[in-house]
Amino acid sequence: MFDSRARSVFDLLPHLIGYTDSTLTCRYVNRAYESFIGKPASQLVGKRISEFWDKELIEEVAPYLREALGGARISFEKRLKNRSGRLFHTQIDLIPDQERGQTVGYLVVIQDLGSPETDKRHGGRSRDFLQSIIDACPVGLFVKDAEGRYTVVNKAFRLRYPPEREIIGKRFEEVADDAESREAHIEADRDILAGGTESTVIESRYPDYQDPAGRPRWSRSTKVPLRDETGRVTHLICAVEDIHDYKTANTRLDEAIREREGLIHELDHRVNNTLQIIQSIIALESQNLERCRGETCGAGQGNAAGRGETAEREGAGTTEASTCADLAAAALDALKSRVGALALVYSLLRETPESQELDAEHVLRSIAETCEILVDAESESGVTVPSSQLDAFVFIAVELLRNALPAGEIPRVAVRGLDDGGFELVVADNGPGLADPRVATEARTVGFALIDSFARGCGARLSYAYEA
Repeated sequence: MFDSRARSVFDLLPHLIGYTDSTLTCRYVNRAYESFIGKPASQLVGKRISEFWDKELIEEVAPYLREALGGARISFEKRLKNRSGRLFHTQIDLIPDQERGQTVGYLVVIQDLGSPETDKRHGGRSRDFLQSIIDACPVGLFVKDAEGRYTVVNKAFRLRYPPEREIIGKRFEEVADDAESREAHIEADRDILAGGTESTVIESRYPDYQDPAGRPRWSRSTKVPLRDETGRVTHLICAVEDIHDYKTANTRLDEAIREREGLIHELDHRVNNTLQIIQSIIALESQNLERCRGETCGAGQGNAAGRGETAEREGAGTTEASTCADLAAAALDALKSRVGALALVYSLLRETPESQELDAEHVLRSIAETCEILVDAESESGVTVPSSQLDAFVFIAVELLRNALPAGEIPRVAVRGLDDGGFELVVADNGPGLADPRVATEARTVGFALIDSFARGCGARLSYAYEA
């Protein structure tokens, strides 16, 4: 009757197509025809049309059938009921088939026009109205037949491909053979059309569908089967949703989580280092106290901590006796100041958790507030302190400021930028200075030993200067 190519084409169409011979016996039906009647072709072909169409309907259209068998091409509208009883307003075209001047049958094409009420309300045929609704949907929509060929696509789905690319009648691999998850799409279509799966969701990117940066956008395809009255899968329906913003936001969230985990790891590292520093400070102070246990002692050389680290203030030019109890109290005072400096580091990091650089002037003001002292602070505009060097910066500044206090003047502290991108921290006072500069240069006290250790740890250069 028809070759395989013609049958494949007819099966792609949404119209009912059949062939009836001159004895009104059905010789061919397409898939849409099968779906409408609710029976497979094997139960229709070879039977008279009166066996599966309503008897009253056959009587009503009999005049048209006689005209078609007489060689006339006939077109008329008629209401038809499908197997489930649903009423359709259709246009029926009868096209005679002639051999040697004799009509041997006719091709019937039945097109769904919807109900008359629908046509009147919307001013057009229901199929056109349905297509306009589909095209207005912002989500990509398409329908495939049982062979996996596109039969319906909307405008949103069309945007995923160049305008010149043909889609209708093509399979996925013919339209988007370079798309991600190609095999997954093909396998999902095959499984759904075979009736093995009720729903499949695939996330992939279409190379021709790009964001403003030229990157393929992410889409989520949700595929479901369309069944006829007998339960047979006749088509596949798919909704393609743009999820690029969602995927991008998730990627950024993952990056933020990884960054936060890195900060937590760094904080954990800092906490461990801080505990080790406190242990070292306590150990150094304990050694100083051990030397003077049970006796009245002079405090030794210099006062790197300013107040209370030693009982002898050579920086002030005087010698002051102290008991071990006084020295212990001074040591605890110094320890409190140093622990406060370490606490300040964490406070500053909490204020700017996302920043890798901190404003130097703000850091200086925070140091002065923590030490509860008056400081003449000055910082060049734009100078910043890297978060990785913040603990060394704060600790060294606090130690130098405490050392400057015995001068009786307001100490001066300044931060200046250097040509190589680094910075310089300067702490000065108007006092007489240390009696023996080696107390600082050789780090003979706990305070200067800590300054030296922090400076070496962050790669800084230390220098002490005296002016007459």
